[in-house]
Amino acid sequence: MYNDEKWLISSLFNNEELNFRPAVARDNLEYFTKHLYVGSQPAPRYKFIHVVLPHLPIVLDETCSFIGKQSMSRLAYSNQAQCSLDLFFSLVDKLKVLKVYDNSLIVLSSDHGIHTVLADSALATQMIKYPNVSAAFEVSDLLTSNVDIPATILDALKIDGFESYGESILRMTDDLSRKRVYRYHPWSSEVAKSAYIPELENYTITGDASDAGNWVNSGTIYPGGKKAASGSVLSLNFDGHDSKLAFGSGWTGSKGSWGAGDKQVLKMALPDNTAFIKAKIHVPSVNLPQQFTLFVNGSASKTFTIKKSEWVTLSFPVDLATINDGVNTLVFQSSKTNTINNGHLKLSALYSRVYVVVGK
Repeated sequence: MYNDEKWLISSLFNNEELNFRPAVARDNLEYFTKHLYVGSQPAPRYKFIHVVLPHLPIVLDETCSFIGKQSMSRLAYSNQAQCSLDLFFSLVDKLKVLKVYDNSLIVLSSDHGIHTVLADSALATQMIKYPNVSAAFEVSDLLTSNVDIPATILDALKIDGFESYGESILRMTDDLSRKRVYRYHPWSSEVAKSAYIPELENYTITGDASDAGNWVNSGTIYPGGKKAASGSVLSLNFDGHDSKLAFGSGWTGSKGSWGAGDKQVLKMALPDNTAFIKAKIHVPSVNLPQQFTLFVNGSASKTFTIKKSEWVTLSFPVDLATINDGVNTLVFQSSKTNTINNGHLKLSALYSRVYVVVGK
Protein backbone atom coordinates (compact mmCIF):
# COMPACT_ATOMS: atom_id res chain seq x y z
CA MET A 1 0.00 0.00 0.00
CA TYR A 2 1.36 3.40 -0.98
CA ASN A 3 2.21 5.49 2.08
CA ASP A 4 4.05 8.50 0.65
CA GLU A 5 7.16 6.30 0.31
CA LYS A 6 7.22 5.51 4.03
CA TRP A 7 7.70 1.77 3.47
CA LEU A 8 7.50 -0.67 6.39
CA ILE A 9 10.34 -2.99 5.33
CA SER A 10 12.64 -0.15 4.28
CA SER A 11 12.12 1.56 7.64
CA LEU A 12 13.68 -1.45 9.36
CA PHE A 13 17.05 -0.82 7.70
CA ASN A 14 19.48 1.96 8.61
CA ASN A 15 19.74 3.15 5.02
CA GLU A 16 17.92 6.33 4.00
CA GLU A 17 18.25 5.55 0.29
CA LEU A 18 15.96 2.52 0.58
CA ASN A 19 13.08 4.87 1.37
CA PHE A 20 13.15 6.38 -2.14
CA ARG A 21 12.02 4.52 -5.25
CA PRO A 22 14.50 6.14 -7.68
CA ALA A 23 17.44 5.05 -5.52
CA VAL A 24 16.04 1.51 -5.27
CA ALA A 25 15.50 1.49 -9.06
CA ARG A 26 19.14 2.52 -9.56
CA ASP A 27 20.30 -0.35 -7.35
CA ASN A 28 18.05 -2.83 -9.19
CA LEU A 29 19.36 -1.80 -12.62
CA GLU A 30 22.97 -1.95 -11.47
CA TYR A 31 22.39 -5.42 -9.98
CA PHE A 32 20.61 -6.66 -13.12
CA THR A 33 23.39 -5.41 -15.38
CA LYS A 34 26.17 -6.82 -13.21
CA HIS A 35 24.63 -10.32 -13.05
CA LEU A 36 23.39 -10.52 -16.64
CA TYR A 37 24.64 -13.61 -18.50
CA VAL A 38 23.90 -15.67 -21.61
CA GLY A 39 21.96 -18.84 -20.86
CA SER A 40 22.62 -22.24 -22.41
CA GLN A 41 19.17 -22.59 -24.02
CA PRO A 42 19.05 -21.39 -27.66
CA ALA A 43 15.47 -20.13 -27.59
CA PRO A 44 14.96 -16.31 -27.65
CA ARG A 45 14.23 -14.53 -24.39
CA TYR A 46 11.96 -11.57 -23.64
CA LYS A 47 12.86 -9.32 -20.71
CA PHE A 48 10.62 -6.48 -19.48
CA ILE A 49 12.28 -4.19 -16.94
CA HIS A 50 10.12 -1.58 -15.21
CA VAL A 51 11.97 0.95 -13.05
CA VAL A 52 10.81 4.17 -11.41
CA LEU A 53 13.45 6.37 -13.02
CA PRO A 54 13.71 9.27 -13.54
CA HIS A 55 10.38 9.69 -11.72
CA LEU A 56 10.01 12.01 -8.75
CA PRO A 57 11.19 12.47 -6.07
CA ILE A 58 14.57 13.91 -7.07
CA VAL A 59 17.18 12.09 -4.99
CA LEU A 60 19.98 11.34 -7.51
CA ASP A 61 22.40 13.65 -9.30
CA GLU A 62 23.77 13.22 -12.81
CA THR A 63 26.37 10.73 -11.54
CA CYS A 64 23.65 8.61 -9.85
CA SER A 65 24.93 9.60 -6.39
CA PHE A 66 22.30 9.91 -3.66
CA ILE A 67 21.84 13.57 -2.66
CA GLY A 68 18.73 13.41 -0.50
CA LYS A 69 15.29 14.63 -1.50
CA GLN A 70 15.56 17.79 -3.62
CA SER A 71 13.06 20.43 -4.72
CA MET A 72 11.67 19.94 -8.22
CA SER A 73 13.35 21.99 -10.95
CA ARG A 74 14.09 21.41 -14.63
CA LEU A 75 17.83 21.12 -13.89
CA ALA A 76 17.39 18.67 -11.01
CA TYR A 77 15.00 16.54 -13.05
CA SER A 78 17.39 16.59 -16.03
CA ASN A 79 20.25 15.43 -13.80
CA GLN A 80 18.26 12.45 -12.53
CA ALA A 81 17.24 11.70 -16.12
CA GLN A 82 20.93 11.75 -17.12
CA CYS A 83 21.58 9.17 -14.42
CA SER A 84 18.78 7.02 -15.85
CA LEU A 85 20.22 7.12 -19.38
CA ASP A 86 23.71 6.30 -18.12
CA LEU A 87 22.32 3.22 -16.37
CA PHE A 88 20.60 2.18 -19.59
CA PHE A 89 23.77 2.52 -21.66
CA SER A 90 25.70 0.56 -19.04
CA LEU A 91 23.23 -2.25 -19.73
CA VAL A 92 23.80 -1.81 -23.48
CA ASP A 93 27.56 -2.03 -22.95
CA LYS A 94 27.12 -5.28 -20.99
CA LEU A 95 25.12 -6.75 -23.89
CA LYS A 96 28.00 -5.89 -26.19
CA VAL A 97 30.49 -7.59 -23.86
CA LEU A 98 28.27 -10.69 -23.89
CA LYS A 99 28.17 -10.49 -27.72
CA VAL A 100 24.35 -10.49 -27.88
CA TYR A 101 23.83 -6.80 -28.61
CA ASP A 102 23.88 -7.00 -32.41
CA ASN A 103 21.02 -9.48 -32.75
CA SER A 104 18.91 -8.07 -29.89
CA LEU A 105 15.79 -5.93 -30.14
CA ILE A 106 15.96 -3.22 -27.46
CA VAL A 107 13.19 -0.74 -26.65
CA LEU A 108 13.57 2.06 -24.12
CA SER A 109 10.41 4.04 -23.38
CA SER A 110 9.06 6.29 -20.65
CA ASP A 111 5.38 6.62 -19.77
CA HIS A 112 5.43 10.42 -20.11
CA GLY A 113 7.69 13.47 -20.22
CA ILE A 114 8.44 16.06 -17.55
CA HIS A 115 5.37 17.53 -15.83
CA THR A 116 6.16 21.23 -16.25
CA VAL A 117 3.61 21.94 -18.97
CA LEU A 118 1.04 19.71 -20.62
CA ALA A 119 2.94 19.67 -23.92
CA ASP A 120 6.18 18.58 -22.20
CA SER A 121 4.38 15.75 -20.40
CA ALA A 122 3.50 14.21 -23.79
CA LEU A 123 7.15 14.09 -24.91
CA ALA A 124 7.98 10.59 -23.71
CA THR A 125 11.48 9.22 -24.27
CA GLN A 126 11.59 6.54 -26.96
CA MET A 127 14.67 4.68 -28.21
CA ILE A 128 14.60 1.55 -30.37
CA LYS A 129 17.51 -0.64 -31.47
CA TYR A 130 16.46 -3.15 -34.14
CA PRO A 131 17.74 -6.73 -34.50
CA ASN A 132 20.91 -7.25 -36.55
CA VAL A 133 21.75 -3.56 -36.36
CA SER A 134 24.94 -2.40 -34.65
CA ALA A 135 25.13 1.24 -35.79
CA ALA A 136 25.16 4.10 -33.30
CA PHE A 137 21.86 5.59 -32.13
CA GLU A 138 20.52 8.44 -34.25
CA VAL A 139 17.93 11.13 -33.48
CA SER A 140 14.73 10.80 -35.51
CA ASP A 141 12.13 13.51 -36.18
CA LEU A 142 9.35 11.00 -36.87
CA LEU A 143 6.08 11.82 -35.09
CA THR A 144 5.72 8.69 -32.99
CA SER A 145 3.80 7.62 -29.91
CA ASN A 146 4.16 4.85 -27.34
CA VAL A 147 1.13 3.11 -28.85
CA ASP A 148 3.28 2.50 -31.96
CA ILE A 149 5.66 0.21 -30.04
CA PRO A 150 3.69 -3.11 -30.22
CA ALA A 151 3.27 -2.94 -34.02
CA THR A 152 6.93 -1.89 -34.41
CA ILE A 153 8.20 -4.87 -32.39
CA LEU A 154 6.09 -7.34 -34.36
CA ASP A 155 7.17 -5.76 -37.65
CA ALA A 156 10.86 -5.83 -36.68
CA LEU A 157 10.52 -9.53 -35.83
CA LYS A 158 8.75 -10.15 -39.17
CA ILE A 159 5.56 -11.37 -37.54
CA ASP A 160 2.49 -11.24 -39.78
CA GLY A 161 -0.53 -9.20 -38.73
CA PHE A 162 1.39 -6.39 -37.02
CA GLU A 163 -1.00 -3.89 -38.68
CA SER A 164 -3.72 -4.99 -36.25
CA TYR A 165 -1.71 -3.50 -33.38
CA GLY A 166 -1.18 0.00 -34.80
CA GLU A 167 1.38 1.65 -37.04
CA SER A 168 4.96 0.42 -37.27
CA ILE A 169 7.64 3.07 -36.87
CA LEU A 170 9.71 1.12 -39.40
CA ARG A 171 7.22 2.08 -42.11
CA MET A 172 6.64 5.72 -41.14
CA THR A 173 7.60 8.73 -43.24
CA ASP A 174 8.21 12.36 -42.27
CA ASP A 175 4.48 13.11 -42.24
CA LEU A 176 4.07 16.38 -40.30
CA SER A 177 0.28 16.03 -40.47
CA ARG A 178 0.20 12.73 -38.57
CA LYS A 179 -2.31 12.82 -35.72
CA ARG A 180 -1.66 11.26 -32.33
CA VAL A 181 -3.92 10.95 -29.30
CA TYR A 182 -2.88 12.00 -25.80
CA ARG A 183 -5.09 11.33 -22.77
CA TYR A 184 -4.50 13.22 -19.56
CA HIS A 185 -6.01 13.49 -16.10
CA PRO A 186 -4.80 15.56 -13.12
CA TRP A 187 -3.27 13.63 -10.24
CA SER A 188 -2.72 14.39 -6.56
CA SER A 189 -2.66 12.62 -3.22
CA GLU A 190 -6.36 13.50 -2.83
CA VAL A 191 -7.15 11.77 -6.12
CA ALA A 192 -5.49 8.58 -4.86
CA LYS A 193 -8.12 8.41 -2.12
CA SER A 194 -11.07 8.89 -4.48
CA ALA A 195 -13.29 6.16 -5.89
CA TYR A 196 -12.69 7.45 -9.44
CA ILE A 197 -9.88 9.25 -11.22
CA PRO A 198 -10.74 12.83 -12.29
CA GLU A 199 -12.07 13.60 -15.75
CA LEU A 200 -9.98 12.24 -18.62
CA GLU A 201 -9.08 14.84 -21.24
CA ASN A 202 -8.62 13.58 -24.80
CA TYR A 203 -6.33 15.61 -27.04
CA THR A 204 -5.52 15.21 -30.72
CA ILE A 205 -2.00 16.39 -31.61
CA THR A 206 -1.12 17.22 -35.20
CA GLY A 207 2.55 17.89 -35.86
CA ASP A 208 5.10 18.90 -33.21
CA ALA A 209 3.75 18.01 -29.75
CA SER A 210 5.89 20.71 -28.10
CA ASP A 211 3.82 23.40 -29.86
CA ALA A 212 0.67 24.04 -27.81
CA GLY A 213 -1.03 25.35 -30.94
CA ASN A 214 -1.03 21.81 -32.37
CA TRP A 215 -3.21 20.48 -29.54
CA VAL A 216 -6.97 20.19 -29.92
CA ASN A 217 -9.24 18.97 -27.12
CA SER A 218 -11.28 16.18 -28.70
CA GLY A 219 -13.54 15.40 -25.78
CA THR A 220 -13.71 14.79 -22.04
CA ILE A 221 -14.69 11.63 -20.18
CA TYR A 222 -16.15 12.29 -16.72
CA PRO A 223 -16.40 9.83 -13.81
CA GLY A 224 -19.61 8.73 -12.12
CA GLY A 225 -22.18 11.22 -13.41
CA LYS A 226 -19.91 14.24 -13.10
CA LYS A 227 -20.86 16.76 -15.78
CA ALA A 228 -18.29 19.52 -15.45
CA ALA A 229 -14.70 19.86 -14.40
CA SER A 230 -15.43 22.32 -11.62
CA GLY A 231 -19.20 22.70 -11.33
CA SER A 232 -20.91 26.03 -11.99
CA VAL A 233 -17.92 28.33 -11.72
CA LEU A 234 -18.48 31.98 -10.86
CA SER A 235 -14.88 32.88 -10.02
CA LEU A 236 -11.87 30.89 -11.15
CA ASN A 237 -8.80 31.85 -9.12
CA PHE A 238 -5.68 30.68 -10.94
CA ASP A 239 -3.79 30.48 -7.66
CA GLY A 240 -6.28 28.02 -6.18
CA HIS A 241 -5.86 24.25 -6.11
CA ASP A 242 -9.35 23.45 -7.46
CA SER A 243 -9.00 25.76 -10.45
CA LYS A 244 -6.72 23.36 -12.31
CA LEU A 245 -9.65 20.97 -12.83
CA ALA A 246 -10.98 23.40 -15.44
CA PHE A 247 -7.73 23.84 -17.38
CA GLY A 248 -7.42 22.45 -20.87
CA SER A 249 -4.45 22.95 -23.20
CA GLY A 250 -2.46 26.17 -23.46
CA TRP A 251 -1.37 26.74 -19.85
CA THR A 252 2.16 26.70 -18.45
CA GLY A 253 1.59 24.80 -15.23
CA SER A 254 -0.84 22.83 -13.10
CA LYS A 255 -2.22 26.08 -11.70
CA GLY A 256 -2.23 27.81 -15.06
CA SER A 257 -0.91 31.36 -14.94
CA TRP A 258 0.95 32.10 -18.17
CA GLY A 259 -0.84 31.34 -21.39
CA ALA A 260 1.31 29.05 -23.58
CA GLY A 261 0.82 29.52 -27.30
CA ASP A 262 -1.91 31.64 -28.83
CA LYS A 263 -4.88 29.67 -27.42
CA GLN A 264 -5.81 29.00 -23.80
CA VAL A 265 -8.64 26.56 -23.09
CA LEU A 266 -10.95 26.39 -20.06
CA LYS A 267 -13.64 23.73 -19.74
CA MET A 268 -16.37 24.42 -17.20
CA ALA A 269 -20.07 24.48 -16.53
CA LEU A 270 -21.75 27.87 -16.92
CA PRO A 271 -25.01 29.15 -15.41
CA ASP A 272 -27.76 29.36 -18.00
CA ASN A 273 -28.07 33.10 -17.32
CA THR A 274 -24.40 33.92 -17.94
CA ALA A 275 -24.07 37.47 -19.26
CA PHE A 276 -20.30 38.11 -19.35
CA ILE A 277 -17.00 36.27 -19.04
CA LYS A 278 -14.34 38.51 -17.49
CA ALA A 279 -10.62 37.79 -17.60
CA LYS A 280 -7.99 39.65 -15.58
CA ILE A 281 -4.71 39.53 -17.55
CA HIS A 282 -1.37 41.24 -17.92
CA VAL A 283 0.35 41.43 -21.33
CA PRO A 284 4.18 41.73 -21.40
CA SER A 285 5.49 44.70 -23.38
CA VAL A 286 7.08 42.40 -25.98
CA ASN A 287 3.59 41.29 -27.03
CA LEU A 288 2.07 44.77 -27.41
CA PRO A 289 -0.22 45.63 -29.01
CA GLN A 290 -2.11 42.43 -28.25
CA GLN A 291 -5.56 41.35 -29.41
CA PHE A 292 -7.72 38.96 -27.42
CA THR A 293 -10.84 37.16 -28.62
CA LEU A 294 -13.00 34.83 -26.53
CA PHE A 295 -14.71 31.85 -28.18
CA VAL A 296 -17.54 30.15 -26.30
CA ASN A 297 -18.09 26.66 -27.72
CA GLY A 298 -16.63 27.85 -31.00
CA SER A 299 -18.62 31.10 -31.27
CA ALA A 300 -16.63 34.35 -31.16
CA SER A 301 -17.68 36.84 -28.49
CA LYS A 302 -15.66 40.05 -28.75
CA THR A 303 -12.13 41.19 -29.60
CA PHE A 304 -10.14 43.59 -27.40
CA THR A 305 -6.88 45.37 -28.25
CA ILE A 306 -4.46 45.93 -25.36
CA LYS A 307 -1.84 48.64 -25.80
CA LYS A 308 -0.33 48.93 -22.29
CA SER A 309 1.60 46.46 -20.17
CA GLU A 310 -0.57 46.55 -17.04
CA TRP A 311 -3.27 44.50 -15.35
CA VAL A 312 -6.58 44.87 -17.16
CA THR A 313 -9.94 43.13 -16.92
CA LEU A 314 -11.60 42.25 -20.21
CA SER A 315 -15.39 41.78 -20.25
CA PHE A 316 -16.64 39.46 -23.01
CA PRO A 317 -20.43 39.36 -23.60
CA VAL A 318 -21.90 35.86 -23.87
CA ASP A 319 -24.71 34.84 -26.21
CA LEU A 320 -26.97 32.54 -24.16
CA ALA A 321 -27.63 30.46 -27.26
CA THR A 322 -23.98 29.33 -27.24
CA ILE A 323 -24.08 27.85 -23.69
CA ASN A 324 -24.34 24.09 -23.21
CA ASP A 325 -26.08 22.34 -20.33
CA GLY A 326 -22.93 20.39 -19.50
CA VAL A 327 -19.32 21.33 -20.14
CA ASN A 328 -18.55 24.52 -22.03
CA THR A 329 -15.27 25.18 -23.83
CA LEU A 330 -13.84 28.69 -23.48
CA VAL A 331 -10.93 29.57 -25.74
CA PHE A 332 -8.97 32.79 -25.23
CA GLN A 333 -7.13 33.51 -28.48
CA SER A 334 -4.32 36.06 -28.68
CA SER A 335 -2.60 37.66 -31.67
CA LYS A 336 1.01 37.59 -30.42
CA THR A 337 3.30 35.23 -28.52
CA ASN A 338 6.97 35.47 -27.56
CA THR A 339 9.48 33.77 -25.32
CA ILE A 340 9.82 35.56 -21.96
CA ASN A 341 12.98 35.78 -19.82
CA ASN A 342 14.94 33.42 -22.08
CA GLY A 343 12.34 30.68 -21.65
CA HIS A 344 11.66 28.01 -24.28
CA LEU A 345 7.88 28.49 -24.52
CA LYS A 346 6.08 31.15 -26.52
CA LEU A 347 3.74 32.93 -24.11
CA SER A 348 0.83 35.30 -24.68
CA ALA A 349 -0.16 36.88 -21.34
CA LEU A 350 -0.26 36.35 -17.59
CA TYR A 351 -3.71 35.40 -16.25
CA SER A 352 -4.95 36.03 -12.72
CA ARG A 353 -8.69 35.31 -12.65
CA VAL A 354 -11.67 34.50 -14.81
CA TYR A 355 -15.08 35.71 -13.64
CA VAL A 356 -18.53 34.63 -14.73
CA VAL A 357 -21.08 37.45 -14.47
CA VAL A 358 -24.69 36.31 -14.46
CA GLY A 359 -27.67 38.36 -15.59
CA LYS A 360 -31.08 38.65 -13.99
